[in-house]
Amino acid sequence: MKKAIYEPKSEAIRIQKAPTLIPTPHFHKEIEIVYIKKGGCTAYADRQCITLKNGELFISFPNQIHYYENTSFGDYYIIIVNPSVFFELKETLNGSIPAENSIDPKNHKCITELLENLYSAEGEFKNTVIAGILNQIIGNLLSNMELKPRIKTDNSTLQSILTFCNDNFTEEISLDDISNNLHLSKYHISHLLSSKLDMSFNTCINMLRVDMACDLLATTDKKTADISEEVGFGSIRSFNRAFLKITGTTPLKYRTRYKLQKNK
Repeated sequence: MKKAIYEPKSEAIRIQKAPTLIPTPHFHKEIEIVYIKKGGCTAYADRQCITLKNGELFISFPNQIHYYENTSFGDYYIIIVNPSVFFELKETLNGSIPAENSIDPKNHKCITELLENLYSAEGEFKNTVIAGILNQIIGNLLSNMELKPRIKTDNSTLQSILTFCNDNFTEEISLDDISNNLHLSKYHISHLLSSKLDMSFNTCINMLRVDMACDLLATTDKKTADISEEVGFGSIRSFNRAFLKITGTTPLKYRTRYKLQKNK
């Protein structure tokens, strides 16, 4: 498999339409659902290779490395959702992977209808409606798919490492902590992060912390120093340095830019 990149997301829910799909191998802590309304592609999830066409649906679970190739121009529905949006499913979604990442919804008309409703939601309580529809979608999908526990392959070991990082990055966390909890050598952990993701352990942790900081900067009025401490940085200086390196801007400029975009 090609080297993958980690994609931090600043929104709990991202819904979009696109004429093509991303060819770069990537992963994130969110669920990703792609509905092929029109078009076709080859989708990859870990070592699965799946040919998708009109009316079919693809799903990747948290930290599954996935990408798309041979994408024909079409109409693709892309939904990326933090597991916290789904009622009482975070443990299931983080601890399992689909036996098959593709789902043919032809016999499950309600899923297609829910997807259409998702994109037409509007009004004062739009976000509440969207969250409700998403829970109906995931409920229908899980009822029609087989889940299996993550097993110990290089990729699933990497997923275990990333899941541990996701669950603990706000605390003081070290390679020793992961090594002791997952019973892996520090060398093997570093090697997997470097060979699969082209990043160091510290970079991985900082990206997770900055991702959460982006959410807090956008959705709260908390002081930067308080956010720095909440996401796990030992000092405001290290927070500012990591934030600039990862996002290309400062926390203050990020918050200002977000508010300007929101008010347009």
